[in-house]
Amino acid sequence: MSHAFTFLTIGIIVGAVYLYSEHKANEMAAFHYAKDFIVTNYHESNNLSHGGTR
Repeated sequence: MSHAFTFLTIGIIVGAVYLYSEHKANEMAAFHYAKDFIVTNYHESNNLSHGGTR
C-alpha cells in the first residue's frame, strides 16, 4: 500500500509540472504573437486601443 501511495504522489507531481510547463509555453507563445502583431502593425497615427483619454 505504501508503494502505491508513493507512485501516486510522484505521478501527481510529474503531471502538475507537465501541465504547468505547457501553460507557460502557451503563455509565452501568446506574448510573442502579441509582440509581433504590435511591431508589424504599429503606426504613430493609429491608436492601438479602442478607448481614449479624450
